[in-house]
Amino acid sequence: KLELFTNAASGALLVTSESALHSMQKETPEAIERLQIVTVPETLTTEERLPQELLQSFVYPNVILAREVARRLGIKDAYVEDALRKFKLPDRRKNLTHLNGFDIIDDSYNISPYSVRVSLEHAHALAQERKQGLVVITAGIPEQGLESREVHRAFGRELTSVEGVVLLESVFARDVEAELKRHDPLRVIQAEDLDQAWKALQKTFQPEKILVLFLPELSDAYYR
Repeated sequence: KLELFTNAASGALLVTSESALHSMQKETPEAIERLQIVTVPETLTTEERLPQELLQSFVYPNVILAREVARRLGIKDAYVEDALRKFKLPDRRKNLTHLNGFDIIDDSYNISPYSVRVSLEHAHALAQERKQGLVVITAGIPEQGLESREVHRAFGRELTSVEGVVLLESVFARDVEAELKRHDPLRVIQAEDLDQAWKALQKTFQPEKILVLFLPELSDAYYR
């Protein structure tokens, strides 16, 4: 955030939520002083709401922030709503598919601490709706710098809510594994690669009883 804001032109417009602004004011107060700031409320008034089906299909408050930016550019709400209705997710962004005998949510395009929380919330809701257990395949979250250890410990704590975790071998998996094993050592399946991961899943679970959330496999640079 600090690099983004300090490189922005003086007077640049920052559109954000009230809670995110509060966090940024604590973390990077000097960096955001030079920006023009517009916030959207955490809870929208009735007249400000988007149609309910759009709010259910997109992550809140991202869709509200996008609409506010469009308004600032003079784009009418009707155009925004029409674009959202026609929007289709690209491949590997929460796509529901079937692979190796398992129902899978393929969310393997990218990963960040925020996106993984959203992905887990979505996967939990879908698994509950389908009356299936949730299993996650992950190698960790790259590019977290000095915060990497705490990010992965927190990731491990979030994963304690699922039925099983397949950890692909990587430099990040160790901290996730350490946190998971503090809670439930039986929850963790280790795999050197995806081929081994699928074999372990087939050996451990009945395919019809679980939903697999597939997060990114990392490049060779992040292994071992």
